[in-house]
Amino acid sequence: MVKLTWERFGVVRECWGCLTEEELESSAMAIQGDARLDDMYYSIHDFSNVTDFSVSDNGLEFMGARAGVAVQRNTRLKVAFVGDHPVLSKLINAFNDSGLAAIRIQRFDTLEDARNYVSTGVRMIHPLPSSKE
Repeated sequence: MVKLTWERFGVVRECWGCLTEEELESSAMAIQGDARLDDMYYSIHDFSNVTDFSVSDNGLEFMGARAGVAVQRNTRLKVAFVGDHPVLSKLINAFNDSGLAAIRIQRFDTLEDARNYVSTGVRMIHPLPSSKE
């Protein structure tokens, strides 16, 4: 299961249970296709309650590369993943190793650590619009 929560300066994607490739893909497309992506300060992806992933390696590679292309125009964006499932490492590496984005995904053990990371050294002054444009 996946829940997206748009906040004042970014988005939080919470995932739990057995996460399927379709759920991961659909929620990624909802974020990457949103007009607010280019203005976001952060994107937090909380996988700490995921019990298992049903995602192919090819799917992970594709999602990582597509995400790298999607965020190319937003160099201030901080992306934080929460959790320690081995599939997360593959997804993070697919993004970070793609060479398609100027930013890198960081992994954290807790949502609190991820929130601290995205707020450190950033002056968030332009809130996101309240809905899609």
